[in-house]
Amino acid sequence: MVDPAGYDGIVIAVSKQIYNAGVTSLGKDQVQKIYSGEINNWKDLGGPDEPILVVAREAGSGTRDTFNEEIMGSKAAETPGVNTVANSNAEVRTAITGSDKAIGYLGFSYAEDGSVGVITLDGVKPTKETIRGGSYELNRKLYFYTFGDATPGAKAFIDFMTGSEGQKIAEENGFVAL
Repeated sequence: MVDPAGYDGIVIAVSKQIYNAGVTSLGKDQVQKIYSGEINNWKDLGGPDEPILVVAREAGSGTRDTFNEEIMGSKAAETPGVNTVANSNAEVRTAITGSDKAIGYLGFSYAEDGSVGVITLDGVKPTKETIRGGSYELNRKLYFYTFGDATPGAKAFIDFMTGSEGQKIAEENGFVAL
């Protein structure tokens, strides 16, 4: 069995205006309906009568793959409700903060600065503890892979990264430590 080297969470975030208007919690089914285009106005979710600006990541993004698999049901899922495609987590955050009616998904560390409204998903708020413990559904384990048995150098690196100093580095780079 391969042990993880750390964790990452993918948060659903909305523009501060939407969050402050009362949209602070959504169900997985509601998020799926937003991204599939079935829900396209915030009033249907208890928010203002405004169209939803839906932001997604580009094809090939691991964040997109995890979101599509967990929320949409398949990595290859279509998301016809999407208005804007971003090439990075930073671009998603910029799109959300630059709008008064956006929703998007991005890596946990990109939402920690308070610039976006972090949504509670199915009653669970994304925190280091809920991501690490698995109760927040949009989490993923991070691994180091080698081709065949790890060389002594690779093993030393993996041991370092899973040790206390390496875990500090993981935290400094926005990931959730073991």
